[in-house]
Amino acid sequence: MNRKILCSVLVLGMTSASFLGADDGSNADEVNSVSADELPVLLSSSLRFDGEDTAYGYRGSVKAPFFTTDINLSKSLCGNAKIYIGNENGLYIKDADDNGYDFYVGGAYNFAEYLPLTLDLRYTNAQLGGNRKAVRDGGGKTYRHVVRLLFKFNVLLKPSLAYAHNFTLGRDNIKLGLGHNFDLGSSGLSGFSLTPSAHCGWARTEKPGTKSGRFKAGGDLAGKQKSGPYWGAGVDLGYEFNPNLSASIGVNWQGANRKKHYLYKGHKNTVWFSSSLDASF
Repeated sequence: MNRKILCSVLVLGMTSASFLGADDGSNADEVNSVSADELPVLLSSSLRFDGEDTAYGYRGSVKAPFFTTDINLSKSLCGNAKIYIGNENGLYIKDADDNGYDFYVGGAYNFAEYLPLTLDLRYTNAQLGGNRKAVRDGGGKTYRHVVRLLFKFNVLLKPSLAYAHNFTLGRDNIKLGLGHNFDLGSSGLSGFSLTPSAHCGWARTEKPGTKSGRFKAGGDLAGKQKSGPYWGAGVDLGYEFNPNLSASIGVNWQGANRKKHYLYKGHKNTVWFSSSLDASF
């Protein structure tokens, strides 16, 4: 059997456990490409600030600024493949009860010799913050199991397609993203880049359940639909200090048809600013 094909089967086999659960796919539009030039082991980290929470499809609240920290350790296999583990934390400034602590494992394979495609499979175990005992005493679950499958195409506009399923809440998310990076060095702005992007998707919220009755008459989501589309766009201005350190600032917009849709805390459309700092070692 072709060695590279065998390697890809091994990688996907090692990550097939992700179908037991993972992250909601909110951040399912990012994956590092895998190439033979990568270091055998790579440690990367990022710190990001967002003025809004739209991480899970059209979920969002009017006043929910938060930070996201991510530490990722990856190992290249057979040149075009890699496996990775990491920890991503969502830390809210105003409401620590919404904090999330995500531990993930996954694998990716770049089919560069056959197709301009990278396939990434990830499993995330997300632990909620706040008063965990109170949540358990109330019959709730303090964890989330989510699996995310991402297709990323190395062609014009870099399209990506992600599907995520939250096993704990019975929630689904499909997201299509487009974007392009413009190097501004030729304009005399050495190190700077401009990255416009757009996305659209469809999300199904958690099932009502037999105990909570959130979608039943009298519930806080009574009369709301349990699924619907969302869409958005953004633009980032980035600066590369060196090959291992970069930063960016951006403006983002996301919206949905509010009529009868379930939207987190009544959220409809929002514009917010973001910033990030990324480093690799």
